[in-house]
Amino acid sequence: MAKPNGHPGRAEDKAKQLERRVNDLMRQAVKLNQDMQTNHGDLHPDIQVHAQSAALNLMAIYSHLTGLPAPWDARAEAMGWNRV
Repeated sequence: MAKPNGHPGRAEDKAKQLERRVNDLMRQAVKLNQDMQTNHGDLHPDIQVHAQSAALNLMAIYSHLTGLPAPWDARAEAMGWNRV
């Protein structure tokens, strides 16, 4: 009989696994954007816009999976833009 891989606490449902994977990718995308802005300012502006868009999309997916507010909703709340 094959021995199960990993810690038993990690043997949870597929939704939690997806949430964890998206969270990891989101954090990596944010770090990549920071590195690009800090150390690679010579990149074409379109490349930076696409990289920022990718990170924002991962944030939106993560917010949907976790029930947290979308990044733009949180920003609107912080800036007071949601008070009309």
